Amino acid sequence: MHSSYSRFAHAGLPSLLLFALLTAPLSGFAQTVATYTGTDGSYANPANWDIGVVPLNSGGNRYSAAIGADQDWINFDPAAGAHELSGLSIGTDTTFTLNSGRNLSVLGSFTSAGGLLVSGPGTAFDFTGPGPIQLDGASIMVESGAHATIASAGPAHELVVDQADPTQNRGLHLLATDTGSLLDLDGFHSIETRNGAGLRIDAERAATTTLGQLTVLSASDLWVSSLNASEAGTIHLPSLSAIQGTHFFTASTGGTLATASTADPRTLTIAGTSSTTFRAEDAGSRIDFSSIDTFALEAAELSLFAERDGTVAFPDLAASVNSTGRRIAHHAYDGGTIELPVLTAIDGEHSFTAGTGGIITAGVVDPVTPRILTLTGPGSGSFRAMDHDSVVDLSAIDVLLAANNGCLFHSTATGSVLLDGLQTSAMVEEGVVSLVADGGTITLSSLANAIGAHYVSTFNGGRISLTPGSGATRSLTLTNANTADGFRDSFTADGAGSVTDLSCIESIEHIGLSAWYRGNEGGLVDLSRLKRSVGPDSGTPVSLRADDAGGLLLGELQTIGLHRLRATGAGSIIAARSLDLGPGTALELVAGAVLHLSGSFRFAATEEHAFSPLEGTIAFTGSGTFEVGGLDAGAADPGNDGNFGFGRLIVGAVGAPANVALVDLVDNGNRTGPEALYLHGTGGLTGLSLLDGSELCLNRLPVYVAQPDGTWLHLNSLFAGGVVRIPYDGGYLRLTPAVGYADWSTLLGLPTGQDAPGDDPNRDGTNNLLCYAFGLNPLATAPVTDGTGAGLPRIRVVGPQLEVTFSDDSNRPDATLVVESSTDLVNWDACGDTVIAAAGTMQIRQSTIALSGQPRLFARVRATLIAP
Repeated sequence: MHSSYSRFAHAGLPSLLLFALLTAPLSGFAQTVATYTGTDGSYANPANWDIGVVPLNSGGNRYSAAIGADQDWINFDPAAGAHELSGLSIGTDTTFTLNSGRNLSVLGSFTSAGGLLVSGPGTAFDFTGPGPIQLDGASIMVESGAHATIASAGPAHELVVDQADPTQNRGLHLLATDTGSLLDLDGFHSIETRNGAGLRIDAERAATTTLGQLTVLSASDLWVSSLNASEAGTIHLPSLSAIQGTHFFTASTGGTLATASTADPRTLTIAGTSSTTFRAEDAGSRIDFSSIDTFALEAAELSLFAERDGTVAFPDLAASVNSTGRRIAHHAYDGGTIELPVLTAIDGEHSFTAGTGGIITAGVVDPVTPRILTLTGPGSGSFRAMDHDSVVDLSAIDVLLAANNGCLFHSTATGSVLLDGLQTSAMVEEGVVSLVADGGTITLSSLANAIGAHYVSTFNGGRISLTPGSGATRSLTLTNANTADGFRDSFTADGAGSVTDLSCIESIEHIGLSAWYRGNEGGLVDLSRLKRSVGPDSGTPVSLRADDAGGLLLGELQTIGLHRLRATGAGSIIAARSLDLGPGTALELVAGAVLHLSGSFRFAATEEHAFSPLEGTIAFTGSGTFEVGGLDAGAADPGNDGNFGFGRLIVGAVGAPANVALVDLVDNGNRTGPEALYLHGTGGLTGLSLLDGSELCLNRLPVYVAQPDGTWLHLNSLFAGGVVRIPYDGGYLRLTPAVGYADWSTLLGLPTGQDAPGDDPNRDGTNNLLCYAFGLNPLATAPVTDGTGAGLPRIRVVGPQLEVTFSDDSNRPDATLVVESSTDLVNWDACGDTVIAAAGTMQIRQSTIALSGQPRLFARVRATLIAP
């Protein structure tokens, strides 16, 4: 009977058809109720029955066996083989035992408030009758390779577990244990407990419990139901789609609690006022709910735990919806793993937390199809790697869309949050996307666009990195339409060892609100490849800061729009290869703060009150040029107020001499003559130090240095007639630039092997000869001239003419510049030019070439180095 039922059920025959097949043989026969009255525990002893006959169906006889309460053990001990009963009733505190290869099929009703034990290979118990079935207070155990089928062929296919007295804490316990044991509950579509009755379903020691058609599992508000797979046991729930009440789903010691993968994904609805927990407790344990594509949490509370190397997997879960105001909590720790490989939508409050060694993963990166993670509803997401070696791996996510209060990514200790595939992060409504590494690590190696407010911060030695391991560079666009000042973008590092690594970023464009970049109290913000930062034209400037011994690394940076560059507090350091600060950039260096430069420094500010480095130090650790912009008020009036000036200038370092040339390429205040450099001194030290043979070329620009006694020294006055180079401090002062290409390349300290005219040390496409001829620094990115200062030639069409504008440094007597034009890029003709502007040794020259009658026209500026 058992094997026949299994074949029918798995072939998919309707329950009503099965009911007909099972009940047809019963028609036309009377049924006798036999009551057990014996005391020796033997079922096969006729003397133990009130009818004097062992109740077993045979021939035309049909029996229903009734075994009362408190009978202890009743052994089903007829001869081994198959037997039938029309009905079976087991009383409270009585255990009915089948073993030794005996099979019993109950064809009609089954009632138990006691125990049923089915034990041993070949032993089987089948109840597939129409009912009624009542298992209040019952326990059913299948062990040692036995099989049991407990089902109802009635139209409701429902198992209700009830109790009259809610204080008794009785219910139903269903257990399969030992290898080969099978508890088949596939006939039930729903199981419900009432009035405080409990439900426990177990599979342990490689046994299997199946609930193949169960769609609804409902628990009493007064008690709980639990499903436990342990010691390599398995519980199958392939159809479960609704849970109500308090439930615990547990896999332990290698157990598996799983649904089946199907072609028709479904929603798992969790309702009621209580909670549901999924827990995989240790190594090899797995909860695997395939084909669940949506969580729908209604009023209830849901928690998922993967611990001690256990796994909780929802391989088809695409959406998780929480409409309760309570949290769906995911916990992985002690090596546990939660797998959510296709999750793309989170609605309502969720938390994902990885503890020590725990892993929460969003799956494998798809290089072809972008994957979007959408977070909606208040407090919709927090992702935390909270302890040693914990990992929240969201590398498969390409786009993050967050709304309503934003979301949080948080790592502590040596925990890691991986967002390496994330290219766009968008806060689409009011709120903030927060990324906080409090001692842990967060990686975003692909991020290129951040829309809305983002708070990116490291603490206590934490690290946030946007830098891929390949060393590739990219641009970053920050867009924020929210006008509230509290929602600006922020990139900070607080505390010794803390690093916010943005070193792969070459360009940042700020659209809408500005951003804040801040290294504080030993923390470091690394923008060491940043070449271009575009800030707003009005409102709050972009803030680039090093505070209280913090650090900020910059590249060959050019600023456009509003910026504020600040180093505040003793020990604060800003380090850059070179700086080209636009007219909207303010600079502040306080006492004890240092701006380190390995290249050149240029600023275009014209408002002195926005430029206050009077107490700080600028230290050139490499060769370059230094823009001066102060009004020459003489030594008697240094212009502490309302004039451009600096605290200290240090050129070179011990064992590393440098050469710096002063330039006046920008009119920083509509001066009538050459602009001047004032070095006010700080900390009781003189305003200028030249270390280990370093050289400062004054370029005939006036320089005034404060002395410790309060007087001012005019450096230009130290040169006797005809003398252009004198010793000073630990190096040399030069009044005029060295003449010739060779002297120029030496002055700038060009790298050995990269100092020939055709070399390009920084690989920006402008070789040394062009930089020399146009008055540029070959170690910094060459700008195009705007017609007022040094730069590469600008060629454009103006009306009927082709206009070529270029700079010419008269300190380069061995270099010639000639404008040439061509119609075929083969034959070139020289064109004349005129001087249209001049500042110091720099001239701006222009050539105009008529376009009329020319089908096409090309122009170039050819630089030639004259041999000495």
